[in-house]
Amino acid sequence: MHKWGCPNLLWELMRCRRQKLTAQQLLNRNASEAIVDKDNHAIDAMKYVLMSHPEPSRKPVERRVAERLAELQKTDPTAAALSLSRVLAEEQEEEETEPSFYGGNARRLFAEMRRRRGLGW
Repeated sequence: MHKWGCPNLLWELMRCRRQKLTAQQLLNRNASEAIVDKDNHAIDAMKYVLMSHPEPSRKPVERRVAERLAELQKTDPTAAALSLSRVLAEEQEEEETEPSFYGGNARRLFAEMRRRRGLGW
């Protein structure tokens, strides 16, 4: 968009740091992952833009399977009936492995990625 980029955002991202806890706080609770709330106006604007875009809608698995089978039925109805379980399995596997887009559902995306990897944080 601009040849000069976003110098304020870059400056804020380079100066971004996490909150430091005292030794007593570290004994009583988990280490903080909170970011220090200082000089972060451009970062907040960036987060607002990223989180406000909705994720594109996707057709349900059943509808995608029906569309694929309808195409097969035009040429060979028997082959379409025999390939139902294969097409259904392919669509379900694609549904599970397909990467999601960032946007309004970024928090859900990251939670799903953590769940798949088995991380509990």
